[in-house]
Amino acid sequence: MNEGTIGKWFASEGDMVSIGEPLVEIITDKTVFEFESPKSGILRQITAPANSVIPPGYVLALIGKAEDKLPDVEEYNRGLMESYLKEKELFIEKDKGIKGKSSGNPDKNKVRATPSAKRLASEHQLDLSKIQAMFEVEVVNEKTVLQYLEQQTAKPKDK
Repeated sequence: MNEGTIGKWFASEGDMVSIGEPLVEIITDKTVFEFESPKSGILRQITAPANSVIPPGYVLALIGKAEDKLPDVEEYNRGLMESYLKEKELFIEKDKGIKGKSSGNPDKNKVRATPSAKRLASEHQLDLSKIQAMFEVEVVNEKTVLQYLEQQTAKPKDK
């Protein structure tokens, strides 16, 4: 996995979580999976909000007891993200040099979406690429599709 996108959080800050309980949905190029809680305790802090793109090793959340002093992971995550973004930029530049401008990526137009968003869009016969462009999101989730539907039904009908 080169990167993941945070989907839906199944718990909120302040909630009790148990080992093995689904904590958050993570979306990659190949799959969507539920990341399980590695320990039991209180979900004290979420450090990777929904729709954020994160590299491997990123600290997603902090779990512990109410009286525990929380470690400062902000600097670690920032350093990891900076390193990841530099590597990604170098890869993109290298990839452009190899492919040239005339050669395109076959997956370039593929829309990344959560399974629930795909299902909802299919039920309403919606084009996920339009939703992605309208909301300028990297990954379309169920909430984004619902927002799109609300906007479509709220538009005044022309007579």
